[in-house]
Amino acid sequence: MKIVTIILCGGSGTRLWPISTPSKPKQFCRINFDQTFLEMAIERAEKFSDDVYCLAPEKYSQYIPTKMIVEPEPRDTAAAILHAAENVEDDPYLVIMPSDHVMDDISHHVKTATTKSSITLLGIKPSKPSTQYGYISHNNGKVCEFYEKPDSEKAQKFLQNGYLWNSGIFMCRKSELIDLFRRYTDMCGQKFHNRQKISFDYAIMEKMDDANILTFSGNWTDYGNFEEFEKGHYAHVVHEECDNVTIFSNVPVVVHGVDDLIIVNTEDGLLVKKRGKNSKHLVKKIIR
Repeated sequence: MKIVTIILCGGSGTRLWPISTPSKPKQFCRINFDQTFLEMAIERAEKFSDDVYCLAPEKYSQYIPTKMIVEPEPRDTAAAILHAAENVEDDPYLVIMPSDHVMDDISHHVKTATTKSSITLLGIKPSKPSTQYGYISHNNGKVCEFYEKPDSEKAQKFLQNGYLWNSGIFMCRKSELIDLFRRYTDMCGQKFHNRQKISFDYAIMEKMDDANILTFSGNWTDYGNFEEFEKGHYAHVVHEECDNVTIFSNVPVVVHGVDDLIIVNTEDGLLVKKRGKNSKHLVKKIIR
């Protein structure tokens, strides 16, 4: 069976501004790693794939080292995934995955998924009661229900109940994927710019009652915000009377008498924020 992986590379990475910018989002950046997030994703995909495609806007073509499917415009993941599937030849088994995760090899899980008769989602076994990820309840290898990012109390409950984090990695045959779009949406046959702006989870997965789920217990991190980085990187830092401060800077920084801060300084801007604060809406006012 031919396996084709489609890596979704269209995200803007706003929560990692100013390292991640509209002209060069996080998936194309080296942040605390020797490789970019995309390079690591491609390397991981090549272990189990016969072919690898990156789905991205034309403006990012300079960063794409594999075959590329051009995403005409941002219309969320449902329209993007259908567009990618329509541009892959024949009827291969598709693995659809984000470009910005760092994780262990999933070859065994992909092999297992190819034996399933319905679409299969990879669920991550939580390492902590995180409020940063969506959760999935499951029973006997089947998806029961999806849950949005919870508050701290619900996250603890989800962890105790054995719920899994939603990895955003889906696997099924191309023909089955397109059949799901025909069954649950009106997108098939529509021009791309007319397709509804909606996530793949909302458009397809949450409407299904027979989706499979496989548990992934290896190392996995979605670097969607600076809090996920264990340490920053910097040219030179002098600090005193500080606790739990993470710094990213290419110029010298002095930090004195502050706690629980994220400080990021690049030629594109300066971010100073309290840990746990979502500053995405404020960043958008700067970069729009």
